[in-house]
Amino acid sequence: MGSTRDWIKRSFVPRQATAFSIQSTVVQPSSTLLSPISREVSGISEKEKDEFSEYEIDQFQIKEEDDLLNHSYIDVMLKIFVRWAGSITVFCIASLILILWIVIGIVYKAPETWQIIMQDGQSIQCYIWDTLLMRQQLDDSDRFLAFYGRLKSRFSMHKQLLTEFHRSQKKVHIRSTETPTVDLAEENWFDRQATLFSKILGSAPAIILYWIGVFVWVGCGALKLKTDSDPPYTGRYSGSNPEYVSWSDVWQMYINTAVAVVLLISSVVLQNVRARNNKFVRNELNKVSLLDSKIEGTSRYLTGNMEPNKEVEVLPCKRKGFEKVISFYAAIIGSGIGLAISVLVFIVWLAIGHLMQWDSNWWLIIGTYTGLVGYIDGFTLRETFRAITAYDEAKFDELLDDSQELLTILGIDYQLQRPSTKFNIQQRISVYVSNACSSKYSVMASIFTVVALLVIASGLKWSVTGQLICNSPTMIIEGFCLLILIQAHVWADYQRRFTVRQLAISRTLIARFLDLEVSARR
Repeated sequence: MGSTRDWIKRSFVPRQATAFSIQSTVVQPSSTLLSPISREVSGISEKEKDEFSEYEIDQFQIKEEDDLLNHSYIDVMLKIFVRWAGSITVFCIASLILILWIVIGIVYKAPETWQIIMQDGQSIQCYIWDTLLMRQQLDDSDRFLAFYGRLKSRFSMHKQLLTEFHRSQKKVHIRSTETPTVDLAEENWFDRQATLFSKILGSAPAIILYWIGVFVWVGCGALKLKTDSDPPYTGRYSGSNPEYVSWSDVWQMYINTAVAVVLLISSVVLQNVRARNNKFVRNELNKVSLLDSKIEGTSRYLTGNMEPNKEVEVLPCKRKGFEKVISFYAAIIGSGIGLAISVLVFIVWLAIGHLMQWDSNWWLIIGTYTGLVGYIDGFTLRETFRAITAYDEAKFDELLDDSQELLTILGIDYQLQRPSTKFNIQQRISVYVSNACSSKYSVMASIFTVVALLVIASGLKWSVTGQLICNSPTMIIEGFCLLILIQAHVWADYQRRFTVRQLAISRTLIARFLDLEVSARR
């Protein structure tokens, strides 16, 4: 009974961000560096010496109540699905589906069913993608905080070891202040094209063009369009059942279909951009961690100090008031319970299909539900991304300060740089709009908007018109939020890559300096 309860808890109860302790294990000096004296000082036996590689890759221990070994199959499955959703395969499949849909629309002259299929299909896809995007966002932040903890655990010992070594030196060394060559891994052709496309899609001109299209659509609402009602008509433009009307359901269908295409493209691109960028940065951070391990092993060789690294506590992003509610909701979206709710909703929708005779109202119901929920999810994604990114960037700055201190201890005259925060007028406007759409107040506003739309739809007895009124404004704003989110990711990725390069420069300078000292001793 207890094991079943634990399984349910791990599978469906959203994990809360909590503090955790982390301690990097001691990196032993390289076997090629060890001398009889240093082995005697450090207490390393001949047998242990043979087991050491050039330098040990960091093996770290995270003391958490719910670690990776305690994840359920559902949790692991969700992680795998997140990685798959950001792959080239999914990107290509989505592109082929979109092309096929366009071709079918051209052949059959864009019937109503053709539009509803895109709207419902995209709403379901975007609803699922919200879960994946949120999970991806939370997982990547967890990985970075683990990396941050490893470097912080080792920093205090680095500082102690390098200070001991520096004080023991009796002669002055000439140290180069030139920037070392630190090349980040090259992207392949697809990565470069996808990055370029994401920059264009999330740019200010693209967002302005998006809103121009929306206002043009609003203006076209006054045009008389043929209705989808059945004859006999009471007149061409008048009566209870005219043949042509303004502000018709058909007019609303047009914008819903257009925005559905934008949402499909934006959500798939965003998932792909996140997956590629996070994988790239993660690989580069692993290289930094490897250099950090080498520095520790070399420093221990030079000083004979084998004290353990410090255990540090890594605190989660601090949230208060309504922000805690947002974080809890975000955790639900990205957990097994979020997946279970999604599955349950689709089962209920399919089950009532025969009761509603599979009519247009039935088709619109799922689009209305996923559209309204996705509307709130879009603002939740933006708010949590902004909070998490700001917190992670503060930790990156802290690591840069630590790295600068280590360079100063060794007398290496090099100033690490920070990412540029100078923006032109266009970029400043974009930042202002992005921040406005990423506040807790925007999430509150989205909830009130959904409540108001539900009241309106209920007053219209959930007719086609009532459901379209729910769909149109929420889809338009959700599309805008995704474009803004892509833009924010482009900026955050630039800052993160710049900072990772600075960390790599600092570790390269320290490692080269210590290598020279080792060579001088041989």
